[in-house]
Amino acid sequence: MYWPVGIPSVFQLKNDFLTGLEYTSVTRGETVLALKKFHNGTHFIVLTSRRIYVWQIRPTVLVSSITCSAISLTLYGENRDLFIMKDSEFAIIKTSLGFLLIYSIHKNLDQKLYKFHYSHNKTTVFDFLDLHGLTEYELLYLKFKSMIKVDSGLSCVLVLDDCLLFSTFNPPSVQFVSQKEFNHTITTSDNLAQMEWIEDKNVTINDMIYEKTMNIYIWITSNSKAYLVRKNPSVKSKNQENIRNWTGICFYVPETEENHIVKTDINTRLSLIAFGCKNGEIKMFYIEKSKNLISYLYTIILDDFNVTGNIESLLWSEDGFVIFVGFQNTWSLWSAYGNLLSSKPNVEDVSENSNEEIFMGGVSHALWFNEGAELIVVSNKEKSSGKLWKINMARSIRCFFLNPENSFNFILQVSDIFLIYKGYEESDIDIINPKQTHWKHVQIPLNYFYDNWTIMYTAISSCSQHLVIAGYYGMAYYNFKTERWKIIVKDTNYSFRVSGGMCWYQDVLIASVSINNTSYGLKLFSRKETIDNIQALSFIDIGMPIYLLTLISENLLLYTGNNLIMQYLIIMNDFKVKLVLVGSIDLKDIVYSPKSLRAFTWCFLSDQMQNGHFINNIHMASIILLVDDKLMFLKPKKNDSALKYDIYLLSEKVEYFLFIDHLSQYLRPSICAFCGTEIKIWMDFSNIIDDNDNQSSDECVLNLKNDRNLITIPLDFYPVFFLLNKGVILGIKNTVIQHKNMDFFSFRIDTMTTLFLPYILEKYLDRTTINESIILASKYQKLVYFNHILELLLYNVLEKGINCSEDYDPLLPKVAFFLKHFPKMLDIVASCARKIEVSFWKNLFSAVGTPKELFEKCMELDKLETATEYLIILHTIESTENMDKNIIRVLEKSVLLKKWKLCSELVRFSVSYDNEMILKKFILSFPQILGIQN
Repeated sequence: MYWPVGIPSVFQLKNDFLTGLEYTSVTRGETVLALKKFHNGTHFIVLTSRRIYVWQIRPTVLVSSITCSAISLTLYGENRDLFIMKDSEFAIIKTSLGFLLIYSIHKNLDQKLYKFHYSHNKTTVFDFLDLHGLTEYELLYLKFKSMIKVDSGLSCVLVLDDCLLFSTFNPPSVQFVSQKEFNHTITTSDNLAQMEWIEDKNVTINDMIYEKTMNIYIWITSNSKAYLVRKNPSVKSKNQENIRNWTGICFYVPETEENHIVKTDINTRLSLIAFGCKNGEIKMFYIEKSKNLISYLYTIILDDFNVTGNIESLLWSEDGFVIFVGFQNTWSLWSAYGNLLSSKPNVEDVSENSNEEIFMGGVSHALWFNEGAELIVVSNKEKSSGKLWKINMARSIRCFFLNPENSFNFILQVSDIFLIYKGYEESDIDIINPKQTHWKHVQIPLNYFYDNWTIMYTAISSCSQHLVIAGYYGMAYYNFKTERWKIIVKDTNYSFRVSGGMCWYQDVLIASVSINNTSYGLKLFSRKETIDNIQALSFIDIGMPIYLLTLISENLLLYTGNNLIMQYLIIMNDFKVKLVLVGSIDLKDIVYSPKSLRAFTWCFLSDQMQNGHFINNIHMASIILLVDDKLMFLKPKKNDSALKYDIYLLSEKVEYFLFIDHLSQYLRPSICAFCGTEIKIWMDFSNIIDDNDNQSSDECVLNLKNDRNLITIPLDFYPVFFLLNKGVILGIKNTVIQHKNMDFFSFRIDTMTTLFLPYILEKYLDRTTINESIILASKYQKLVYFNHILELLLYNVLEKGINCSEDYDPLLPKVAFFLKHFPKMLDIVASCARKIEVSFWKNLFSAVGTPKELFEKCMELDKLETATEYLIILHTIESTENMDKNIIRVLEKSVLLKKWKLCSELVRFSVSYDNEMILKKFILSFPQILGIQN
């Protein structure tokens, strides 16, 4: 996940000659028409109507440019769009007169740019820069190769691995030209009129997308219908005269003109398609690989169209877990399944208030690079003068399965710094205080970071004292006590790459690695007392790439490239580590693409026990899978000779999940899933599965019909981990700060919290006995905010009862009886009553007792502060005479107990109550109260 941080950098061209490492951009007054990145991630191109600029990404510097001559503008027209071939060997420019200009991309290794000149006192900093080639940059430039004239009118262009595919207007057709034919401009054409599956005639193709792993195309026609298309040269048309190259089916028809598609982008990682519509909505569609179908998933709406304006840019991040949307008047950043991560603040007319941060008022183009660490945006305002803004991102290291051991180890990467959450080490009240700083900063060693800058995997030991990170090659180990790093790049003279994950088992680090992309397996490292003594123990050859790795107690589970889940048992004897293969299961016909499986674990149900114990055997275990956005539960079928599973679909739109096993000290075995805007918790899920076992076996995936144990918790931030012992869900919310006096914006990440225990207790009271609910609540009774938890429980149940259509709410009396088992019950009810509407009081006090009864109990227990709160409630519903007596009673007892602060508050209340008789009676009786004789 990504959140903007810090102050954006601005790039703009100087008027004078470029020297050194000055930040540069396009010439002032030019409008940026396109931003495209090389597929190897080293450079990107900025296109304007008359110029092409080639930039290096790390660091961000301009390395070359091309300016269109007057003759070129006359013959070919101005630049309109830009495309880069997959191998980064060719750049294709679409012009206003219907030409495709093809440029070859070249490197000049002999010519260096921006070379440093040192003084006599050269420091070690420059030695480091020299070592990594940062004191001079290679020249990369474009050279004109050929051009393609499209006489029939050029509509849109799609760049494939070895050819160009483009659509035309007159006649409406789809044409392609092979890369080998670039110099000969020989094209092959397919007329849309001959494609019977296109529902409307006289339409053209406005946009095309290609998904390589499934070999499918998405076509958007001029009337905004979307088609799933396949290239199928073997199918013949009815008249047998022509080969029909394309077959397709329509999967989206706009209901109104407001639903017409204006922007599209595809997410190959999660099989998602985003359609930006004319009304400012973003519609998400899911590609079902098993059925070769596309189905609607959900819709993103930021604000009213009058606020956002048109959608001008739409771009998935490189890993597919975040989407950036640039609007005419604003912008937003969303998680893949609909959680708003960041957006423009609610300020009036940013373009007028700020001269520097014009992009906050609308974004026309955007570009992700450095694996999501940075985002380049271009403003759509005229006064932006072609500036580029670079926004730094705080990037979370991916983890889609959490368990109670790793659920609180959360790491953010900001450039070359790690932010590691340490809030769980602080007091209860500090955890829920958003103003507290909970992050520990750790500097990544530069000599590892520069060569391996995409940090893909991290692992923190269970004692939270040891950290391992893995980038492009090797790994680096950090000790929190000594604050020292140990870099391990090569082992036995072979470079290795962590490819599936890492985990700690006691003092042993287990990493799934690939060596030279030819050997795949597990590499074990031993951590000794000192950091320099970490060493490789052994290598276990698996023979297949390992995509995922999960550790559960002493069981290591691997998901491999041949669609198997393998179980290894970890055995440690005399400081020796041994991994024993127990068994494996095949996910054929369950997971259709290995890269679609994002996370997995196992669990055991009550009927999977032998002699009261769970058997650590994968053939007897149930499996939980997160496939794309779908959370599935696999239960082995009974009385079946071959191992087969009943498959239950728990939820869709799942970002990640947490499994709480039977060893948890706090909750029953449960599954928690974050689904974009809410947390779903399945309590005691074994009962849910048992209740659904009678469904028809003809269904491939069974939907849960019983949701009585399902808890839903709405969220307005992105949750990152659970603190089960605190009853808290912690998350991150992005804040945009406007510095009016300094004329710029900055981004900040804030830690947010919400309590999940009130929702759990509510479900316990609804589904189980009072005693079980009391046992659960007593585990959290020492928390300083425990009373607030019970108050939220009472409020939630009361609010649902008011909104319920039934006259009687059976849960509210249960909650009232439950609260009576806790000493702070009177305080909780009073606090809740003062925060709700008076119309709710009838339901509340019918269950917990009348305010008069509760007031009398407070007086009996000398809980005078709480009694005062009930006085305020009684003031609303009782007569003046009774109110006067009650105030005097509390005043008299406060004097006896010498609670002078409370006395002053009661006197102040009496004055506001506008009854001087109370004060007179109290003053006259004051000596008698204190036992003073006249």
